[in-house]
Amino acid sequence: MSETFLAKAQALKRSRRHRVGCAAAWEAVCPAALIDRTSVIGIRSGALTIGVADHATRYELDRFLRGGAEHELVKLSPTTVRRVRLVVDSSIREQG
Repeated sequence: MSETFLAKAQALKRSRRHRVGCAAAWEAVCPAALIDRTSVIGIRSGALTIGVADHATRYELDRFLRGGAEHELVKLSPTTVRRVRLVVDSSIREQG
């Protein structure tokens, strides 16, 4: 296999590990009442992107994160998280 292909494969594995680790940190920090209305989309350049089902959920999570939960999430994440972005993702539906 070419070196370029191997390098890409390693980068993808590393990216997946970071996303999975951040997802575990998110599940530990996110309020149970809101977890089904969120999804970890990914992490890039220190920005963890969380998809939310609607604007009301986004507002609730924004207040929650500003209240100290973002700091806790940063501490629990296995990779560097500098900020959390909340984006409305209409494909997310509350389960249950």
